[in-house]
Amino acid sequence: MEGVDTLPQSRFDSPEFSASRRKKDARRAFRTTALALLCYELIVNAALLLIEFIGSVLGVGNTEFYQQNSGSINLILFNVIPLYAVGFPLLMRLFRKNSKRPPLPQMRFGFGKFAGCFCIALVFAFAGSLIGQGLLSLYTALTGITVGSSLTATFTDVPLWLEFIIACICAPIVEELVYRKFVIDRVGRYGEGVAIVFSAVIFGLVHGNLEQMFYAALLGMLLGYIYVKTGKIVLSILLHAAFNFWGSIVSQFVTNAMNKIADLDPNAILSPEEYISSLIVLGYELFEVFAIIAGIILLVVLIVGKKIKLNSSPLPDITSGRAVRAAWLNLGTFLLLLFTLGIVALSLLP
Repeated sequence: MEGVDTLPQSRFDSPEFSASRRKKDARRAFRTTALALLCYELIVNAALLLIEFIGSVLGVGNTEFYQQNSGSINLILFNVIPLYAVGFPLLMRLFRKNSKRPPLPQMRFGFGKFAGCFCIALVFAFAGSLIGQGLLSLYTALTGITVGSSLTATFTDVPLWLEFIIACICAPIVEELVYRKFVIDRVGRYGEGVAIVFSAVIFGLVHGNLEQMFYAALLGMLLGYIYVKTGKIVLSILLHAAFNFWGSIVSQFVTNAMNKIADLDPNAILSPEEYISSLIVLGYELFEVFAIIAGIILLVVLIVGKKIKLNSSPLPDITSGRAVRAAWLNLGTFLLLLFTLGIVALSLLP
């Protein structure tokens, strides 16, 4: 993976642009980006509260239609409308006011690399889930409070077609545009590694719960790396969609199949439906095990072989250390971290 030798000239690169001014611009870029994301989160949560208030005033929850379609209605009211119909359009307007420079395309990305990255994504999901579940178990042991699965609650009693639209189309497109393209385009000039970690950590935190936070951050690093090295946001969208499809649609099919064979007598003769269900469960588990093993091997090869290369900032006077300080030691990032960590803390309350 080749490094960037040259970048298009701009006022930031000119000799007349002083070192102190460049440092201030770096802090400003991260600060305004973080504040825009904070505004996005505030708008989304304000929309959630407003929708909940209107629903309670109108007594929507008491209607027969709501009780028959509560899963789908809740998903639309508390997910689709705040995130995609309200928050995302407003965030696009906020980001238009910030200067940006897209990452330059460098790396070809064929099916083999896509498959390898999918295996790595499963490794990150497995590792991140272990961390999240471990911390939740520790929290339960210390406090006696059991925290339910937010992911399960989101898609409870939701038709498969609607889950597919939200999890595999809407979420990948919006989240990749926000946390990869918009964020990295605006801070990527201060170092690829810093930009990727900055966007990934925030991406993990905005999920708002320990269950998803760690694997979302790890996945965000992989998706950010793909975007930085290819310059094509559609590739990170596709990988994100494939990951969500595997984790939501495919896993739901497997869960249904497991339920059909859960109480089977080991000595009984299987019906055709039970036999097919057994094959689905076995195939899923074998694929996931082999994919995770392949992902681990691939990661080791890439790390040991030093194949993962991230370019530092091409700008004079912007060292990696200064870029890290610019990213995390500013008011905008502090407020965003404070808000998102507060949401995570609230998710732990009974």
